Amino acid sequence: MRSGIIMLSITILIYGVFFYFFPDKTYIAFMKSFHIFEKLLLVLLIIFIFTILSNLFINKDRISKYFSNSFRGYFTSLFASWVAMGPTYAWYPLLSTLKEKGIKDSVLVVFLFARGIKPIWLPLMIVFFGLKYTIIFVIIVSIFAVLQGFLYKYVFENNI
Repeated sequence: MRSGIIMLSITILIYGVFFYFFPDKTYIAFMKSFHIFEKLLLVLLIIFIFTILSNLFINKDRISKYFSNSFRGYFTSLFASWVAMGPTYAWYPLLSTLKEKGIKDSVLVVFLFARGIKPIWLPLMIVFFGLKYTIIFVIIVSIFAVLQGFLYKYVFENNI
């Protein structure tokens, strides 16, 4: 919380200094930032609601069962990453909540690494790059996402 207040104070100070020297450009920059915030507000609200619902209805045992630190957990995380829509940063609060519920970092690594595969974009990818390229891309990203999870588990969770 304290670091957030410090960051907000620094941002306000920087805007104040720039507003003093370049009022027109600073106003335009502020309005662009405000419009980005408006767009993010709905996404953040949805993530907030999902976080509340996950705290109410998802218990640690259920999370541990599906997202365990095993091969099954990695593949569950892999497929969850494929269907997760929106920008990656919008998922950070929910992933943080799931981590608090007991999901290991290595499973989250698989989720974040495999975000490059989006089923909704696969037809377009086939049109531009061809079926062979798309299949190879999906296979390679999937394999390396799981390998990345195992590597993370081996290096960081086993305290090497």
